[in-house]
Amino acid sequence: MFRLVRLLALACLGGTAVASGLLAVLARRSPSGHARAWGRELFIVESNAMAPGIHAGDLVVLRLTVHAGMEYDVGDVVAFRPDDRRSFYVAHRIVGVRRDRLGVPVYLTRGDSHDGDHRRELGADAVIGDVEARLPYVGRALAAVRDRTTAAVLALSTLLAVLAPPATHVGPAPLAPTVRRRSWEASA
Repeated sequence: MFRLVRLLALACLGGTAVASGLLAVLARRSPSGHARAWGRELFIVESNAMAPGIHAGDLVVLRLTVHAGMEYDVGDVVAFRPDDRRSFYVAHRIVGVRRDRLGVPVYLTRGDSHDGDHRRELGADAVIGDVEARLPYVGRALAAVRDRTTAAVLALSTLLAVLAPPATHVGPAPLAPTVRRRSWEASA
């Protein structure tokens, strides 16, 4: 049992180290502070506005808009910055598309968990990109590891589990073997 715990602790430590190393080496920061690599941007969802499809704590992979003429369809989930804030994104589903006087698309969006009164119109230039993938609960784990106290406790407990000596038997001492006497042996 202890070997299994030690093996699991080593796997967790190794997996965390590999994932952290890959993110640190391969990802660079965008102006908004999110990790960026290969034309994709990663961000942690902070609300349940897109529930039940995307939940708070999920890590979302956003495919960035590469050129101004890129267009999206009804049903696509897109991300944008509300009110020109650079610190966070909002993800909404496109529920309608219309064209302005110049023929540029204007998207009508809303969160999946909101009613019609939370709709928002976005010009094509306001859309940062579309949601390509969702990794459930990974954002919560990354946020916890980003916190120094949580990371230190996780590292220390993993280290203790790996370095601790195997547990010895705790409990009553095993009974001494009994000597059986045969019926023809007389006990004097």
